[in-house]
Amino acid sequence: MNSHQNIYGIGKAVDDKDPINPTNLPRGYGGTGILWRKDLDNFINPLDIGNDRICCVELLGSSKLLLVSVYLPCKGTPSDSLEFYNCIDQLHEIVQSYSDSHSIIIGGDFNDNI
Repeated sequence: MNSHQNIYGIGKAVDDKDPINPTNLPRGYGGTGILWRKDLDNFINPLDIGNDRICCVELLGSSKLLLVSVYLPCKGTPSDSLEFYNCIDQLHEIVQSYSDSHSIIIGGDFNDNI
């Protein structure tokens, strides 16, 4: 994603794979992203992990840092709750996979009382 000449980033949205033409799409929801300054690009490794509600980048240096941006669904209907718990399960797997080798920061919109 290149939205500015001095900024790089990655992003995902729940409706990215919607077959509707982008000009006809309703207001998006469930999107998340991570932006960084272009001069830091040599230290950033975007990771293709998580679902459409989770973005991750690895910061490389003397110690490794994993940044996770998440937009969890609300727990309203049973299907929303299932999607919520699936996202929590994916976050748990990510933490388990990287906790031995990385410091981890998770931020975003959790839509629940943690």
